[in-house]
Amino acid sequence: MNLEPESRHYDRYKVRSLKAYNSKMVKRYDSLFCHGLLKTNAWDEEILAEIGPEISSLRVLDIGCATGRLLSHLAKAGAKHLYGTDLAPNILKVARRKLSGSEAKVELKPGDAEDTLPWPDDFFDVAILSGVLCHLYRPQDALEEIRRVLVHGGRLIVAEPRCPAIIRHVINAGLFCFPHNGECRYRSAKLVAVLLRSSSFVDIRSKKVGRLCFMTVAGTNKSRKERSPTSGSS
Repeated sequence: MNLEPESRHYDRYKVRSLKAYNSKMVKRYDSLFCHGLLKTNAWDEEILAEIGPEISSLRVLDIGCATGRLLSHLAKAGAKHLYGTDLAPNILKVARRKLSGSEAKVELKPGDAEDTLPWPDDFFDVAILSGVLCHLYRPQDALEEIRRVLVHGGRLIVAEPRCPAIIRHVINAGLFCFPHNGECRYRSAKLVAVLLRSSSFVDIRSKKVGRLCFMTVAGTNKSRKERSPTSGSS
């Protein structure tokens, strides 16, 4: 399916993200300099460690999955129920090819987390925002939508670049004037925790990942009916 997800509001950051990641980024995303600088493979290892040994029984959603780098790592680690979404449908084509030989069940759909994720309520055990929160102009709308699709006791894992406050403020000022590939705003771990708390996430904790990243994990405590890991729609 090569349709762009419907969105109620296309801010200038979303327009730039869709343009960049649906065209010029499709072929060169995996070779971007920032992946090496930020050591995104280390992010993936920390995310795997956070999910834990029960990974094979969990439904895991990668929001902003791009070419499927993280999903590939999850599949190699034993995940069996993997889902990914991205605003740009063309970059999902790369992810589909990359994951085509995986033994995991993988479902990829275009979607806009700030509007509607294309899955039902109480569906996922784990949702991941890896290097994605900085692209969201309406992060609380996205967090509410993520909370909708997470089960009771589910987890949201957020991984973001980390830098000193003064540098972060300078970068954010530059992004406000000259948005780059849809990046909107970089946040500290404390501010991410505030956003999560305001969206009714609980048990929030953060830690540094290397020199240039932090990871924040939060849980849900909404009520739900119990279900087996493979029940529900797909």
